Amino acid sequence: MILSRTILVPFLVLTIGLSGLTAQVKVSPEIGVSYAPFTIYGINTQHTSNRLDYLFGINGSLQVSKRILANLRISYVDREDFQWQDLCLCPDYLYSTYTQSDLNMELSLLYALNSTFHIGGGYTIVRRMNTGFSFVEVDSEPTQYYNDWNSGLHLMMVCHYRRFYARLTYARRFKPYKPAYLFFEGQDRFDFTVGYELFGGDAVDK
Repeated sequence: MILSRTILVPFLVLTIGLSGLTAQVKVSPEIGVSYAPFTIYGINTQHTSNRLDYLFGINGSLQVSKRILANLRISYVDREDFQWQDLCLCPDYLYSTYTQSDLNMELSLLYALNSTFHIGGGYTIVRRMNTGFSFVEVDSEPTQYYNDWNSGLHLMMVCHYRRFYARLTYARRFKPYKPAYLFFEGQDRFDFTVGYELFGGDAVDK
């Protein structure tokens, strides 16, 4: 699937720009939790996920000016899987399953309130992947896949201490995902992560 220009252009500009300024870019691994509640509606059942899922990511940041920071974060989350038995007159029907994971790319501009706190926001690109709804029968497992692209906006706050930092992010997708069964509900995501600047830039003792 080809990304639209509104997604592809800013992503390529930042990637190319950062590649030419490698020595000035701070690269950091991140780990944390992600909360993205969603609900699947079946024929006679309803399934809601409120689980905190583990998040793994990599972050790159570039100091544009004294108070402005450009930031690109890519993270992966494996969401909660469902298995249930719904209303069905099929004699061989056993159960249904739903699986989901997502890859998130966030392009941000952050403003330094002081040497410790940054706030800002930007554009979010979401790739729903390894995702599908399966109708499991005795001798077969028909599966519908829902690997697709989505996008939205996000806000974030970052607290720094030397090379360590903690990040709080809220993201909102522009549109719901395609239905996983009869209807899919849920467009909000909250992340809390911690990271360490491995290399790049000049680490400043806070």
